Amino acid sequence: MLETTFITAGGTVRVTNALPLPDTASPAPGRELARRIEGLAGSVPMRWSIPPRFGYGAHIPHVARRVGVPVATYGSEAVAVCACTPANRSARPTPPPPSSGLTPVPGL
Repeated sequence: MLETTFITAGGTVRVTNALPLPDTASPAPGRELARRIEGLAGSVPMRWSIPPRFGYGAHIPHVARRVGVPVATYGSEAVAVCACTPANRSARPTPPPPSSGLTPVPGL
């Protein structure tokens, strides 16, 4: 687990990344990233993007939606992106990473 706190002029957020242990509904071990973002104080603008690549960045995948979930594929490999929001807690959590311009604060 990795926890990073970002402080901006407008507020503070904490980003926690973890590689969860698999269960019967999860992908193989080490293939799922759970990311949680907590607003700790004030207001911090956030944005995210997920540019998946395969073959160590050599291959740009085909991206399509399957049952409303974005899925990137290249050959036999695939990655899906699913976000957990208060209205959709049954989904696997993969919230967005912080936008550029935030400063990590070590030790918080």
